[in-house]
Amino acid sequence: MEAHDNVDNPFIALLGIELIAWSLDYAEFCMTVRPDHLNRQAMVHGGVLATLLDVASGYAGLHVPPDAPPRHAVTLSLAINYVAAAREGRLTVTARRTGGGRTIYYTQAEVIDEAGTLIATAQGAFKYRA
Repeated sequence: MEAHDNVDNPFIALLGIELIAWSLDYAEFCMTVRPDHLNRQAMVHGGVLATLLDVASGYAGLHVPPDAPPRHAVTLSLAINYVAAAREGRLTVTARRTGGGRTIYYTQAEVIDEAGTLIATAQGAFKYRA
């Protein structure tokens, strides 16, 4: 599995999301919870969790060899299940490409906290861009 320091994505850099591992049909990111990730109830905002799930899911279908041009995709749908609250620490999201074809691919992803507690899951559909 390849690790990458820079995924050239200013939005995820702004949130402090880091790529940990990326290989064919797999992506793993992490993020340390900051005060600006929290909602009024002192829990990680659902939109932050949705972003984590979307980013990892998208990247799970985009890995190419180092000498190939990058691939890009857009999210067609992302169904999220919020399971538990996260308030602090490090969150890890893993995603796997589960199927698809030439133009559309499907993924499953999950976010866990440092204790291994499942925080959220997602199933997504993505369309490759030309």
